[in-house]
Amino acid sequence: LAVKRPVFYLAHPFKKRDEVRTLYQPRLAALVDVVNPFDRPEQAVYDDALAGQGLTARMCRDIVQTDLDSLDRTDGLVALLLADNMIGTFMETMHVVDCNVRGPGKPRPIFSYTPRSNEREHPWIRSLTTVCPTWISLEANIMAWCNAQRQS
Repeated sequence: LAVKRPVFYLAHPFKKRDEVRTLYQPRLAALVDVVNPFDRPEQAVYDDALAGQGLTARMCRDIVQTDLDSLDRTDGLVALLLADNMIGTFMETMHVVDCNVRGPGKPRPIFSYTPRSNEREHPWIRSLTTVCPTWISLEANIMAWCNAQRQS
């Protein structure tokens, strides 16, 4: 009997997306299936808009709805806290927190990779997520969660 690989949403700052795609995403994909919100067919259209007049209100609604739908189909979230401006990353994280609190269903894990101490020490991050200051600790926490799921 094949065991379904868990699927994790990879929340991260827009400005770090190339670094995430080449450095972090492949390492995470060795452990779980990964949903990267910037790996979507229409991303080139959004990039063109951002380089020009900016996103339209419709584009903003579509981005948010697509991200929420993706989040709701995943088993957990990994938040890469890598930059100063991470509003989307925090909004995605809070969506999963809200789903965990309000249900229905089993709460999903939220792992925060926090190589920078200012995020690592923040009360909201410490209270609502599993803080992982190193990549090794992130991998260990994800693997422990995956093993616990297989045993339940």
